[in-house]
Amino acid sequence: MPTRVVNFAERAQVAIDFSGLNGPQLRQAMAEAGCELSKNHCYKLIRGEIEDPRFNTVAALIAATGVPANWFFDPDIESATPSSLAGYIARERSSAVVARTHSARSQRETGE
Repeated sequence: MPTRVVNFAERAQVAIDFSGLNGPQLRQAMAEAGCELSKNHCYKLIRGEIEDPRFNTVAALIAATGVPANWFFDPDIESATPSSLAGYIARERSSAVVARTHSARSQRETGE
């Protein structure tokens, strides 16, 4: 079965919209995360014109938007939309709660 390659530009646009950041706010948040972008580069990112960004751009975008890193790359997500992102975040949170509960129970049982 071939690996499905995700459209990073599409997911970046959804993440930016979902975060509610405008251009200057996004640039500032990404700079605080260690990736300073020119205004032009930032607006290309917002418009989805950067399809294959550098690692530091991706990492800063993840930090700036607060979107789970996995969402940007998960090939099982068929459609990158605000509702699919909201659903993904809800599933991630519920999975994290279950994992913490299981971990705490395991620690109590083993006495760690």
